[in-house]
Amino acid sequence: MKFDKFYQAVTYDEATGDIIVKLVNVGKDPITANINLGGNKVNAIADATIIEGGEKGYLSINSLTDTQVKPRSFTIGDIGEELGYELPGLSVTVIRVHTK
Repeated sequence: MKFDKFYQAVTYDEATGDIIVKLVNVGKDPITANINLGGNKVNAIADATIIEGGEKGYLSINSLTDTQVKPRSFTIGDIGEELGYELPGLSVTVIRVHTK
């Protein structure tokens, strides 16, 4: 069975008006994603959270004594009609793009 190395889902939060972009890179190499935001008027900065495979890659685990994989939050700037983002290998990223 062959799997793609990149998956994406784009949803809309009706309560806030935010566009939520979920990106998964199951490969070890970085991948650049260009997401069309559908002509929505968006703020130039988005909030993001990423979970990356640790130093051991696919073998990274979390346990009571060792936390190798943990989320990290950051912001992405310079967002326009498209959102360009480079996904690190072995990562899941959720980006919340705020609309105007």
